[in-house]
Amino acid sequence: MPTPHSMNTRIPSLGRRARMRRALTLAAAAGLLALRLVPLPSARAADAKPPEVMTYQGFLVDANGNPLAPSNPANYPVIFRIFDQATGGTRLWSEQQIVTIDKGNFSVLLGEGTEVSGESRPPLSQVFGGSGLAANASDRFLGVTVTINNVPTEILPRLRLLPAPYAYLARHANALVNASGQPLVAAGSGDNLVVAGQVTANEFAGNGAALNNLDASKITSGTLAAARIPGLDAGKITTGTLGADRIPGLDAGKITSGTLADARLPGGLARRDQANIFTMNNQVNGHLRVGDIGNFPISSKGYGPALVFSGGPDLSNTWNNDNSDPLWMARYNEAENQTELRVVIGDDTGSSLDKFVVGTVQGSADFNQGGTWTPLVTVDARGYIGSGTAPGYPLHVKNNGTFYVAALESAHNTGTWLRLLNTSAGGREWSLISSGSANSEGAGKLLIHNNASGRVVEARTDGLAVFGGLWVSSLPFGDYRNVQWNDATGRIGYDNSSRRFKENITPLKDDFSLLLKVQPMTYTRPGDSNRWEIGYIAEDFHDLGLTRLVDYDREGRPDGINYEKICLYLNENAKQQARELAALKTTHQEQAAVIAAQRTELEELKARVKSLEQLLRQVAAATAGSSPGTVALAPGAAPTAD
Repeated sequence: MPTPHSMNTRIPSLGRRARMRRALTLAAAAGLLALRLVPLPSARAADAKPPEVMTYQGFLVDANGNPLAPSNPANYPVIFRIFDQATGGTRLWSEQQIVTIDKGNFSVLLGEGTEVSGESRPPLSQVFGGSGLAANASDRFLGVTVTINNVPTEILPRLRLLPAPYAYLARHANALVNASGQPLVAAGSGDNLVVAGQVTANEFAGNGAALNNLDASKITSGTLAAARIPGLDAGKITTGTLGADRIPGLDAGKITSGTLADARLPGGLARRDQANIFTMNNQVNGHLRVGDIGNFPISSKGYGPALVFSGGPDLSNTWNNDNSDPLWMARYNEAENQTELRVVIGDDTGSSLDKFVVGTVQGSADFNQGGTWTPLVTVDARGYIGSGTAPGYPLHVKNNGTFYVAALESAHNTGTWLRLLNTSAGGREWSLISSGSANSEGAGKLLIHNNASGRVVEARTDGLAVFGGLWVSSLPFGDYRNVQWNDATGRIGYDNSSRRFKENITPLKDDFSLLLKVQPMTYTRPGDSNRWEIGYIAEDFHDLGLTRLVDYDREGRPDGINYEKICLYLNENAKQQARELAALKTTHQEQAAVIAAQRTELEELKARVKSLEQLLRQVAAATAGSSPGTVALAPGAAPTAD
């Protein structure tokens, strides 16, 4: 036990701090009476450990040599610190106490104070030894800081702690003795230790090679944990047989030298240099490696050691009673840095009978093959893959429980890509793409892509876009709306006529009669000379000034004729002809009225002539035989005037 050696200390009066640091001394002496006003610590129950406290007494005087608290006991805050050097160094321990000083005397128990904020306070037994401290255990110095009127002052120099005289005997013990005082352990020759009797311990650590002439048959109870025999020299076990139940979990890495003779091993123990057959269930809680581990270049293709599955129900006189159908998995080295894990499920290539099946067993908490087997994924010897069903196609997915059948999911910002590849002559690669934010096609689209022509179909949030030709067959017939195509946007739609969808409505002004000057033509298309068509030529319409009826391409060239709008011009021409016919009808009616009036007038004249003729006949008759000079009129002759 370390005890302080004494030194003188003077405490300066207030206002003389610099002088106090130079003259402050501490007198420490064992056996001085300690008067303390603070409560004593409560007694703890007795145990096998010594208390973690250390007594310390001292005598404090001021700079004039007068003891502190000369008349009545007074309390002062004091911080005790232990360092590994007289000045500077590492602070190993500290605590603070309220110390009662009476006429300069004080006594404390180091270890019963409280922690100083931000400073460590380990048990005192660890300050004088232990891991990392044994190398400088000879240097321990006690520093004392006293606070007077809120001014802390460290007493210098620090007090060196030294061992008590009889502590040397405890350090160099003569012998371990039993209850009768008889020695149990004594020093042998050199560094050897002589033990009388039997050694019992929870663990033996050190070089197991120093254990000689071990008799394995003496280990008759309990289990010999592998961690208890590090460095064991197996060659030292020279007699007896080590029972298999004595070495569960034996770590071969603990046997660092020698060779354990086969005679020392039980017959049921597995050997590394021999083939072993395990007839019972075995469990491996860690990694199970098949084959040697090594980092060496591959000189040729080939398989590594395999994990082979055989056995099964008794197949005698029924199927393959020798279990010759291969069922194993192994590593295959194709080339350097190119390996495969091959699973062999039989030797019947192209058969749907040999299968690799992944499934679940219901109602089975452990390795119990009696539960209900549910196959989930199947790969057969044809290469067919089935999910939820035995594969009837190269890829067969079936789901009977939910609405969806299968999903291809990708969290990548380029999207999800499904390739349909045909490598035969004339075959193409087609892709179905759900594009993401980083896809050049734009996010949120569904694309049908061709490796030759690029995008073919694009499903957008606002519709469906087709790049290239659009072919439709077997259309229904009926009186439906006409479909129109906007070559500027590529959109297909129809032309509505409601005022609700039109603005800036004004009458159309044009020379509608120009349409009557266009000559219809008959023609064939390039590449189809046998199919004759009739129609107009767009350039003829353009040259006549009928530009409203012409469709132009993006370069401004006449490209087509809007036959649907021609009816507007035809209607205007028809209306003009109707107006002209109405005028002719009016003229005709007027002329008919004149003719009717003339016909009436003619009839009247004819009637007058007839009456005159009658009158003349009467006159002629009356004058017949009259005097000379009278002329008779022939019947029907008209009279003449004089």
